[in-house]
Amino acid sequence: FDSTRGKMAQMIVRGSMLTSRQIADMAKTFSSDSKRYNFLVYAYDSCVDPQNYVVAANTLQFSTNRSDLMKKISRRP
Repeated sequence: FDSTRGKMAQMIVRGSMLTSRQIADMAKTFSSDSKRYNFLVYAYDSCVDPQNYVVAANTLQFSTNRSDLMKKISRRP
């Protein structure tokens, strides 16, 4: 279930430093775009190569979600 995956993924991400590719691979395990989006927002702070986050964003099915994600993370300090 996505809810269980979400909790496990957050536990893995918390305190870890991951590449955009690793985050993308984890995001692909979610069945819904909305769960994937929420995970990608959460995981961004653990990304060691944020300049490549488009790799992770491209796991989203809908272009509007990709655009929203990129806007949201671009506003972070």
